[in-house]
Amino acid sequence: MNPSLHPAPEPVSQAETSNVNIHPEWARVPEVIKLFGIKRTCLFALMAEGQVKSVSLRRRNSARGIRIINCDSVREFLEGQ
Repeated sequence: MNPSLHPAPEPVSQAETSNVNIHPEWARVPEVIKLFGIKRTCLFALMAEGQVKSVSLRRRNSARGIRIINCDSVREFLEGQ
């Protein structure tokens, strides 16, 4: 192929390439730890106290599942501190 027939692609802006939701509604534990800088033990203590909302998603008759955390409840907790 002749490179002159195929011009270089034009640069793409950051907004066009970013499909990542910066403010997710729900996130898994490792993502919440990265987003908010909360330690795992603190996060689970807040869930146990009911200050942070979470849900466990699992298949019927399965012992294990996926724990997701409501990011708005984490934000509300942090803003109240």
